[in-house]
Amino acid sequence: MDSTKSLSLTRRGVWIIIISKHLLNYRSTDPRLSALENVIFAGKCGSLLIKITADDSEKLNRKKIEGHARLCGILSHELNPYLQTIKEFGCIDWNTKATTYEVLAFSRERVLITTAKILESIVECDIAKVLPEILEFCLLRPRLASEMKMFASTVLKDKDTIHCLEIIRIFDLLGVIDIPGKKEMLYYNGYQFGDKAIDIGRALLSLGEQERIELNMLLEEVNQKPGRLPEDLDISEKIMNMAVGLGLVEVSEVASSVGNAKFLTIPQLAPPSIGQETSHLEDDVFNHAKMLLSSLRFGELKSSWYRGRIAHPPVLIKSLLDRDRVGPCTAIGEDYVILEGEGVIRTIPARDRPGNQFYMELRRREPAEIVLGLLKSGKSAKLDARSLPNSLQLPLTYIGPESSRLIAAKKVLTKDAECIRHFLEEIRT
Repeated sequence: MDSTKSLSLTRRGVWIIIISKHLLNYRSTDPRLSALENVIFAGKCGSLLIKITADDSEKLNRKKIEGHARLCGILSHELNPYLQTIKEFGCIDWNTKATTYEVLAFSRERVLITTAKILESIVECDIAKVLPEILEFCLLRPRLASEMKMFASTVLKDKDTIHCLEIIRIFDLLGVIDIPGKKEMLYYNGYQFGDKAIDIGRALLSLGEQERIELNMLLEEVNQKPGRLPEDLDISEKIMNMAVGLGLVEVSEVASSVGNAKFLTIPQLAPPSIGQETSHLEDDVFNHAKMLLSSLRFGELKSSWYRGRIAHPPVLIKSLLDRDRVGPCTAIGEDYVILEGEGVIRTIPARDRPGNQFYMELRRREPAEIVLGLLKSGKSAKLDARSLPNSLQLPLTYIGPESSRLIAAKKVLTKDAECIRHFLEEIRT
């Protein structure tokens, strides 16, 4: 599997988490999931670490851990094996009674690396471990079934290769279609290629083996170093025109007084994705900046003054970064449920104030720093989530690039206000 030797542990960790999230949409009792149990387990470990780790070490009680775990699809009676595993990897520890848990400070890079290492520790070489490489293989372009078999067979036995491709089809890990009029199937990343897949498949079948190698070389060169000059690449005119015509490569032209120059780029710097569930690589796997911005916009545009409406979001963010705490007000306890569940912030009851008021503190500074920069530059529209319905009194959910949210999150966070209050009691205990 030479073409994926550069797959980093962080990149692998992203894939594992996304695969795990996607598979939560299927019944856990489905016997066909048995081949993927390890990747589901490792992915849930990673998802849990995302939610409970912060910039600094922190002590959490069992109720808070269980609340965050439920959002990852881990029920209370299933939790101990996950906690024991992440303890073995130096992420968490607890007292003798298992009532207080100390969560060590982890960067998101370390979380992703740990996720990849957890899967490596469970299996030596099976379908679950190879899946990230296979899905990465289909990011640059769709692949014919013959290419998929050849790629997977460098690691898997023939019968396991067939089983692996069948699992990919059954659980929609990739789009799989028959090329019309051809006795060949095509595997493709639906998020990246969509309706273009059939045209690309037909074109691939028209190429000889050496031409296909040449196309792969072009895509890999441009992906590794966007902005390449066409004349710097030893690629035939036929392959170049085909790649540009099918939208696999884009050409941008810059004109100046000394002449014009053309540059090659990949249309989208493809993120690891399954169906519509996607992550913008290591830099956007958590989506926390988008959640924070959307919650601030909710507080600015939908909240009322008596609850603590936000007048100037940049001022609030700067105060959080400078003073580590803002508030108290009622809205903090109600409008930031998603952020609290994801482990971006914590809320603290203002017991010295009347009513149901709360302070807000940051658990992770980086999302706030990103949002502050965007608000100051006036480019926050780039991160806006979908508009929230006017009928909502509380922001019960968040819909971002990961449009297929976890089933557990849907049940907890979109049911009704009473479910929200019960969830908050757990993580604020």
